[in-house]
Amino acid sequence: MLTGTRNASNVVIQGEKMDMEKHGPTMKTRLLFTLVCLFSLTSFCLSQGKWKVAVDHDGKDMLGQQLAYKLKDGIDKSSSLLLVPRDEAILVIRILSLDIGTPDGETSICSVVYTYQFPTQSRIYFCNHSVYRFGKPKVDETVADILATTIENSENCLGSSWKTKE
Repeated sequence: MLTGTRNASNVVIQGEKMDMEKHGPTMKTRLLFTLVCLFSLTSFCLSQGKWKVAVDHDGKDMLGQQLAYKLKDGIDKSSSLLLVPRDEAILVIRILSLDIGTPDGETSICSVVYTYQFPTQSRIYFCNHSVYRFGKPKVDETVADILATTIENSENCLGSSWKTKE
């Protein structure tokens, strides 16, 4: 544990006296440079690339089609996902929807399977699966949940090394 005192021009740490006027600008410059590098590297890493995602939808129900359309639109607007054709995607969201026509207004059910495939391999890997039951008022809420799950699955199953370079 370091103990010490500081006055206007000197710093004393465990009996050693350091003249801030003599060493100060160099230390301040190094500290400033280190902080700038750290913040630049952090923002660079956080903003690097997007995950390539495709959406495959199978189902003739109107709500399922609306869900798939809004999901693709949400991916287009996303800062971390890039909508691409199926043959270019690493992560594929496979949706199977069905009209179940219940009297309480929840009229569709969909199964969402997240799979990924690396460009150098022909094998397809399972990542996650979700099932949703929704009506017209909950389409946007369901899309938001699928988008959040997609980003989470991308981070957990793929990691940042499979993001596209911008």
